[in-house]
Amino acid sequence: MLSRKEYYQYYFTQDRFNLAVFRKMYEDYRSGVYATYPYDRESKLEAVLPEPIKKNKTLVSDITKFIDAGWLDENGRPVPGAKKEQQLALAASMMCDHAGVNKYSELFGSYWEIKPSTMRSNKRNALESVDGASIMMEIKGILG
Repeated sequence: MLSRKEYYQYYFTQDRFNLAVFRKMYEDYRSGVYATYPYDRESKLEAVLPEPIKKNKTLVSDITKFIDAGWLDENGRPVPGAKKEQQLALAASMMCDHAGVNKYSELFGSYWEIKPSTMRSNKRNALESVDGASIMMEIKGILG
């Protein structure tokens, strides 16, 4: 829920001439239901992420993209049964490449409670699998 100050900050960073947007936000404000906007979700996500991940803003925004895609839950952890561990290891590797971070297996392995050696072998298995290219294309589509 946004505070009054955050509400006005959000409003004044948007297109002020779009009356439909303003009316909707005004209704939310008057009813006491402050809408949760995307930047608010990222700040909540940063509260639960470990320090090495939290420092890199690109990595945090990439994790948010995977949350939107349904691969990760609201805390940035894998959704049980949503994706295979091979796909998650490849996604972690590509997120770290995109953000310019080394040692994806140690970084995400400790947070997702998967051994780094298992993360590396899962990535290798994903790349060698029959659908490895399609997995990479799906991840590239999520990362944008």
